Amino acid sequence: MRNQWFTLAMLLMVVSAGQLFAQKPGGFYVGAGIGSSFLNTEVTDLDGDKLKIDKNEFAYKFFGGLKLGRLWGVEGGYRNLGKAQTDISGVSVETKTKGWDVYGMGKITLVMVDVFAKAGAFFWKVDNSIGGESSDESGTDFAWGFGAGLNLGSLGVRAEWERFSVEDLDNLSMLSLSLTLGF
Repeated sequence: MRNQWFTLAMLLMVVSAGQLFAQKPGGFYVGAGIGSSFLNTEVTDLDGDKLKIDKNEFAYKFFGGLKLGRLWGVEGGYRNLGKAQTDISGVSVETKTKGWDVYGMGKITLVMVDVFAKAGAFFWKVDNSIGGESSDESGTDFAWGFGAGLNLGSLGVRAEWERFSVEDLDNLSMLSLSLTLGF
């Protein structure tokens, strides 16, 4: 019987600690993250030949958001997904992707950890260079992601994966670790 009371007391303390350290709902937050972008695609050179790019590059982002209650929120920011560069059959191929995003978010808080998913739009710009010939493209496409964050008062740490449906780039995603500051 003592073990059951001890287990119940410990469980109540853990749940209470989670509420003590959780960022307040309805609060504004800002954050910055670093990570890796993953690009796996084919591009067509000036002769019509397909060239495959499969690269991981350093990426970073800055973002801000607003929590709309305990389950919902909105978030937006800027990201640079890096410069993927490779040589294929003596042809230098380079692509740089960056842009702005806006997401709607849903989350569940488990003790001090937020588990979240998000979906929205990515307003992208891609700079391509194939064999010294440059071209720029821009557009708006669907983006989505998921992750988890640990909240310690107004500070937070979160890890997330995001996928971007950018025109002419088959597979583009980002894995990041971010710090957040809530107000």
